[in-house]
Amino acid sequence: MPTIDPEIQASPNHGIQSECAPLMETASLHLYCENTFRITGLPVDASAKEIKKHADRLKMMEELGCGDGANPAAFTLNPPPTVDQIRGAIQRLNEPEHRLVDEFFWFWPQEFGNSAADPAIVAMLSGDSDTAFHIWSGYENHPELDFVASHNIAVMFHLIALDWTIYHLAADVDSERETKILSYWEQSFSRWEKVVADDRIWDTVKERIRSMNDARLTTGFARRMREALPAALDKINAQAALKFASDRGRLDIAKRHVRFMRQTHNGLDDVDKTSDLVLRPIVTRVKHLINSARKANSINANQGATEAQNLLEHCLPLLEIYELFHGKTAHQKTELFDEVADVAADCLISYQKKTGNNRRFVELMRHAKGFATSIHLQKRIDEGIDAGEQNILYESLEPILKRLKEIEDRQASCPSQLASIKTDIVPYLETLRGESSATPDIIRELSNAIAIALRRISIRAHNDDRDYTTALKAVRLAGTIAKESTLRTRLSEDEATLVENLAQYKSTLVDMQIKGDRVIVNEKTFAFNQTSIPASKVTAIRFGIFIQYRNGVKSSVSYLIEAISGPTGISIECKRFWRSEEQAAADYKTILNGVFQHIIPGLSARIATSIRGGASYPMGRAKLTKDGIHITIGRLMWEKEHFLPWKDVRYATNQGVLTIRSNENPKITAEMSIRETWNAVLFSLIVDKL
Repeated sequence: MPTIDPEIQASPNHGIQSECAPLMETASLHLYCENTFRITGLPVDASAKEIKKHADRLKMMEELGCGDGANPAAFTLNPPPTVDQIRGAIQRLNEPEHRLVDEFFWFWPQEFGNSAADPAIVAMLSGDSDTAFHIWSGYENHPELDFVASHNIAVMFHLIALDWTIYHLAADVDSERETKILSYWEQSFSRWEKVVADDRIWDTVKERIRSMNDARLTTGFARRMREALPAALDKINAQAALKFASDRGRLDIAKRHVRFMRQTHNGLDDVDKTSDLVLRPIVTRVKHLINSARKANSINANQGATEAQNLLEHCLPLLEIYELFHGKTAHQKTELFDEVADVAADCLISYQKKTGNNRRFVELMRHAKGFATSIHLQKRIDEGIDAGEQNILYESLEPILKRLKEIEDRQASCPSQLASIKTDIVPYLETLRGESSATPDIIRELSNAIAIALRRISIRAHNDDRDYTTALKAVRLAGTIAKESTLRTRLSEDEATLVENLAQYKSTLVDMQIKGDRVIVNEKTFAFNQTSIPASKVTAIRFGIFIQYRNGVKSSVSYLIEAISGPTGISIECKRFWRSEEQAAADYKTILNGVFQHIIPGLSARIATSIRGGASYPMGRAKLTKDGIHITIGRLMWEKEHFLPWKDVRYATNQGVLTIRSNENPKITAEMSIRETWNAVLFSLIVDKL
């Protein structure tokens, strides 16, 4: 498995770190190994004089070679800290924000400034952690002392859990010890939950800030610490998960740490954001592999298969780690590893065209498909696999496969192609089955090739012509011929989808009467009585419900749908005299269902194509272009036009009103009624296609 460096360098300019950079920098697997008070053995409320005296003694004993006995406190480091570590720790104490973070992750006295009289702290400083734990456990149910006790027990279990986790990352431990480590984590988080929520803890932190009396540190730092603490704790578990997955291959333990991240802190953290932070080296590694494969393929297409194989093999463990944090369908994972699949497919297509080695091409394309999640990319790879499989078949069944390809390639209707396969190809297959010289492999390959061709006809009939009858006939015939289990499953799924789509399609066909007026909506036409507009010629549409009240009582209601094509217009009012509002609403819904299925997709695509081609498109007080939107705000002489590039455009639809505004300047806002503004309902569809 390729090695991965899961460590990250926190920066105040990135994401959640900017909320409390000193805390996020400190939050790592080495949180307690680098804690100032653990290194020095000082209590958290040590005075400047005590710090200097203690530091001088530690450095002197270390220089004399007596470092092992320099710090008798509990949880001392092994090996003992060096002179440089002590010097760095002392320097950190001069940085108020870092000192406060180190204090937070160490043991507090019940009263700051009185550690010398605190029995638990005295026990800790003498190396007796058991006595300290016993004291704090007794305090946890005390209404005034419980919050400090919970904090200290959280730190103790967290420290032990991290120490053992670091050890486990370097060496094996038995199952009993693994269970024990897990319990340490659980015990710590049960207290951290209380710490995050307990105002008394954070009031204490604020008091510490005030007592330091340092202009570099304000009480606002306490608020930022509180907000960032869940993310900081998540970051530690994320690093542990990444280490176990990448360095030890222990996905089971890694999953436990991810579960800790998602189960703790009462939703106060952004786990996905923290995961992205820790996974940044993974993303960098994957992008480096992608760029290397792309560059190598551009130089020598003959090596395309080798480059694709190397890319996929190196990215597979990275994919497993990414899915560990984000799941199999997360947008972040989809975007990154779709690019892996896409570049691998590019390499393989270049290789196949250059060498004609279809078998290796198909084998590696199937491997690449395991990385693809977008429907478009999966379709592209499936088409490549199908083409490669057909090429393999062609090598052994060239004559009949050539005829099959001729049928598929000729400019004929899907029903005609289906009929040709039935008359020219299927009989040949039946004859081949009766020949003793035909091997099972040959029969299977030809059967699957015919089934694949029939499936393509079915897909074209469905997607291009909406010919559900031909599509069903083709896929059902393919199902009786196909031999490969995966293909048979796919055909069965296709048939189920076609049956469902046919039923859904029929439900969208509109041919109804409203008080003697006939309304027709289908893929060919939009008609109202004698006025008919071809579906492909509709240029604008609008609809909406209008309710009028008088003295707080509903006096009238309108359910209106309108469409135009040049001078020709259709206006359908579903609420008629002596016709109930319930019936009007039902008619309105039925007609709109047909409009959204048969009219709007083509209309929005035509408008988007026109805009992409350089045309501008007016919509109410806005004008859409390929570069952005021109919005007119104000009235009369105060009217002013503003241009918003697409990246600055934000929009939303609420209660029949489309609102378009600038993300940078909210004062630049245009509102338009979907009922009154032509094509306002298409805005999001048009934008998606630009």
